[in-house]
Amino acid sequence: MQDEYWGVYTIRESKNTDFYERHYGIKEKDLICPGTTDDETAQPEKSAFGLRVDALDATTPEGKAWVEANVDVDEYIRYIIAQMYTYNVDGLYNGGNNSVLWKSAEVDEDNPYADGRWRFLLNDLDCTMIDYEVDPFAYLLENDFSFANREMSPWYSVIDNLFQKLWQDPDFRERFAEEFRKEMETVYAPENIGAAFEQWAGLLRPEVERDLARLKVETTSLAPLAETLTGTGFPPPVPTTSAACTSIPPLTTTTPTRCWASASGARSACASTTSAPAPCGWN
Repeated sequence: MQDEYWGVYTIRESKNTDFYERHYGIKEKDLICPGTTDDETAQPEKSAFGLRVDALDATTPEGKAWVEANVDVDEYIRYIIAQMYTYNVDGLYNGGNNSVLWKSAEVDEDNPYADGRWRFLLNDLDCTMIDYEVDPFAYLLENDFSFANREMSPWYSVIDNLFQKLWQDPDFRERFAEEFRKEMETVYAPENIGAAFEQWAGLLRPEVERDLARLKVETTSLAPLAETLTGTGFPPPVPTTSAACTSIPPLTTTTPTRCWASASGARSACASTTSAPAPCGWN
């Protein structure tokens, strides 16, 4: 830019009201999306949805019927799988942060997305593939995500809370497992992920030296990901008693657990083989 090298930047499509019309055929006047559309309409809708999920018993016929009528469950399952696969510590694994909820206010039988059901979008994936040793189910099932306790917070904890409620239903667990198996054999199959990773690595590799020099750092948080995917190893976690990690209620697990946390933004690792803190994410 003006003869000065500024490094590598990634461009994401803005999720403004035009986004939903382009991709889903939902006009702005018919869109309910907390944080994007008019708060006077969107926030009460979000609150009503969150409180209804708090009270949900997904094991009853009435509860199941409500979920199917108000949530695109198949899309929600795929959304959860994407977050689990990447272990999105600034999304699903941070109380639903950086997640987008939306639905159509009007029903249009000619548009499959205009059915009045809630859907979910990823905002970004810039804090992923780091805490790969953490049990993704433990975090979702053993923490309190009740909307009533978090209504004033910026995190859309209803996304996590909904998973807890649905997981109580054996039919949902079977449905989730079947979709998970299918996704792992297709979208996330090693031959597909590995090829995509190598393609992007080939595009970025020529710029790495100049980009790091511009940023004046020695490495990036993606270095462990590259080492893992290319089989060159991963540095062992460094045990620590960082207050940032221990401030979160512990989860009991028998597998190694890892979390990154630092008040200053630098990374530190927590590890345990018995009782481990929940994923700390980035502070």
